[in-house]
Amino acid sequence: MESPPTVTVDSQTRKKIQCKQELIIASLQRFYTARDDLNEVVELLKGTSEISLRLVDWFVTNYAKVHSTAYTANGQEFVVYMNYKNQLKAYSKKLFDPFCRRERISFQVPGHEPFLTTVGKLNFFRWAIEKDILTYIKGHQTEIEREMNVSMRELAKKTTKSESGTRKRNTTRDIAPGTNIQKHTCEIEMRFD
Repeated sequence: MESPPTVTVDSQTRKKIQCKQELIIASLQRFYTARDDLNEVVELLKGTSEISLRLVDWFVTNYAKVHSTAYTANGQEFVVYMNYKNQLKAYSKKLFDPFCRRERISFQVPGHEPFLTTVGKLNFFRWAIEKDILTYIKGHQTEIEREMNVSMRELAKKTTKSESGTRKRNTTRDIAPGTNIQKHTCEIEMRFD
């Protein structure tokens, strides 16, 4: 029986091959280093900001879904929930998550002490910053917080009333965005040069 061929990779080739996570970390380092608002961004990443991680997550997963939140960002209409789902599909929960639920890395930005975080959290907040999601949340924070608190209270009441130990789905929030048609009015400018 023949032995399988041996594959050897020289060190120069290995240096050129990087895993997806390493590539993302390199681009995240460039993104966060170039920020003018580093103090605010570091507060967000460390979890010491006035906007809680729970609020940001609840906004993109629940509020934006129910209210079909859309606005113009960088000259294009941006539908928050649909874009969030697309990002999640592209990166997976491991590399796109606002909470530190995976392997932690030490990350440092200029002028600040290194701190522990995850690639998923850094990647999620890069998306949130680029798409002006945090700006939108700041502008509507009281409304979003109020709805989140009401929803959490209703959910707590339902779970205490529930006699069975099985989890029941939250039917008001589980309506897929594709099942109901919505009309968004936006300006389109066409140029023929």
